[in-house]
Amino acid sequence: MLKKIVCCFVFIVIPYPLLAQKIIDNKRNRFGGYIHYTLNFHSADFKQLPNVENCCPNFESGNGSAISLGGLYELPLSNKFSLSLRAGYSGMSALLIATENKPLFDLNTNRLIQQAPVEHSINTTIHSFGLETLAAFNPIGGLRFYGGVRSSMVNDIQYEQKEEIKQEGFVFVENKLKTRNEVSGNVEGVQKFQLAFVLGAGMEFPLNTSKTFLISPEVFFTIGLTGLAKDMSWIANSFRAGLSFKYAVPSQSSILPETKPKTDEKPIVDVKPNEKPKEADKENNIPSLIITGLSKENRNIPCDTILYEEFLSTELKPLLNYIFFDEGSSVLSKRYTVLNNNDTDKFSLGVIAKADILNAYYSILNIVAKRLSVYPDAKITLTGCVSDNYEEKNNVGLAQKRAETIKKYLTETWKIDPKRIMLEARTLPQNPSRTNDKDKYASDEENRRVEIFSDNPEIIAPIIVNDTLQTYSPPMVYCVIPNTEKKSFSVSFCTSETISDKTCTSYVNKGGMKSDTVVYKPYDNKRRIHNAQVINIVTQNNSEDALPYIHKRITITKKTLADKSKIGDKKIAIYRLILFDFDKSELSDRNARISEFVKNRIENESTVHIEGFTDYLGDGTYNKKLSAERAATVGKYIGIKQELTEGKGEQTYFTNTLPEGRFYNRTVVITVETPIK
Repeated sequence: MLKKIVCCFVFIVIPYPLLAQKIIDNKRNRFGGYIHYTLNFHSADFKQLPNVENCCPNFESGNGSAISLGGLYELPLSNKFSLSLRAGYSGMSALLIATENKPLFDLNTNRLIQQAPVEHSINTTIHSFGLETLAAFNPIGGLRFYGGVRSSMVNDIQYEQKEEIKQEGFVFVENKLKTRNEVSGNVEGVQKFQLAFVLGAGMEFPLNTSKTFLISPEVFFTIGLTGLAKDMSWIANSFRAGLSFKYAVPSQSSILPETKPKTDEKPIVDVKPNEKPKEADKENNIPSLIITGLSKENRNIPCDTILYEEFLSTELKPLLNYIFFDEGSSVLSKRYTVLNNNDTDKFSLGVIAKADILNAYYSILNIVAKRLSVYPDAKITLTGCVSDNYEEKNNVGLAQKRAETIKKYLTETWKIDPKRIMLEARTLPQNPSRTNDKDKYASDEENRRVEIFSDNPEIIAPIIVNDTLQTYSPPMVYCVIPNTEKKSFSVSFCTSETISDKTCTSYVNKGGMKSDTVVYKPYDNKRRIHNAQVINIVTQNNSEDALPYIHKRITITKKTLADKSKIGDKKIAIYRLILFDFDKSELSDRNARISEFVKNRIENESTVHIEGFTDYLGDGTYNKKLSAERAATVGKYIGIKQELTEGKGEQTYFTNTLPEGRFYNRTVVITVETPIK
């Protein structure tokens, strides 16, 4: 299937040199039809269809092919842009397959086998009729890029389901056959209205001398935005490749012969390197610039100076003491960092401290083991848990195996004395995550875990990092270029008197727009700014004999830790608390210890700001309230006025698609700024 996709791309890319055969006039109405070969890719997350028995662990993906065809109409809006409407049929069928090992009956040995492969399949037939509303961009010749939405109707989804043993000699225990749960019909609760995002590209080639009949090889990606069935995670995406046939309505200009370019026209060239620009004056005939900065209050302010500051910084990175497992599994996920016996001596807590929070978390087992080596009297308890749903229902044995997996790694790889590790097993955790039916899978994911507890708080204590924090004020510089004559020119931000790739960040405007805005971010250019005293904003007409001119000089003012006379006048500490229980704002014992740690480091002159966050599960309005309650709880504990706390609602600092990301998003961030005397 991948080869087919590559071939489709090659089919579009190879003709690119033929761009010289461009359509004379793009401002012509077009209508016609298209036919595409479609590859469907279904993304799913469900165990069974509504009211249809199935023993599948989970359907996650499916593939299929079909034909798409219909009519099209394109309305030009300018020489570069047009509106494209397409209406037609698209097949969305796919075969969903999931394989697992199940207990089966071996006919050869006449006994029950614990593990043998079983294939669960749902073969779907889906017909879609819809309308695509697309914006088309024509950068050059016959090349066109499309983007927009497809709204369509799906009447019924027909399916054929079965579970089949793929290995010879085995049958199911209950019916002594190789298949079971064979059923067909229509899926219940079909989401009849479908919405999808569409991206595409095509190349037009004329079929006659007047260039009224056109053929266009094209490819399209369709990304589903709505589910195929209610209360189910089931999305249909597709890749389409094929041809469209168009009739371009002729106009007066379209039948005129092409004229050769004037010989005295000068080609557009880029900025010449290593050339020292001159000071701009009124006779340079280059558009004037409007330079502004973005303030902390998100307001535009005049920008003559950029202030670069360095501060002493302390960051507290909490450790999530949960290890999460896949459904029905006691095997450690590949997300976690595991070492060989020979590598444990090389493991450094100092290196881990420099990693971001989530990557540090993935080394949690190595961190715990290293600290157990430092504190030889410390003991830990590993509590295995299950989701208590489906195959994990009342499965305390699986919870025990998960805890044993962690113990085995600590004892065999890190050589921790087994007597220092106690094991417990239960179904749900003591403080389980509980969500509604829509997010039920997320709560199951969070409850499939091993919890690590210790009689010594240092074993799972947060990581404290002392570092240098850089800030830039303003954080962004806006360069607005009025260009009523629509000329082609370039703008460069240079930290030297010459124009060079090593010292300049350049932006090229190819003309055609009455104004343009360039955004320059000092942080993205911090290496250049660190050694510079000034930023020269340079413009140049992109013509052969044009000279670069300096339009603006922005002074760089620095306050660094190396400058003893201006040593950072404040230190900044950022503390994060995690492990707020699901839907709770009360402080756990661990968070109380962190809060006490922060409280003891707040001085009378300190400025404190507390922000609370949640993950994405649940209602947004409720999450906003919950995040404010979390911030207020912490503020009350450390003695901060409520007006200095703020609920920010749903957090996206960490991925919400993984259980560990959601836990880290249930957080409170305390920022403390203290003047240096």
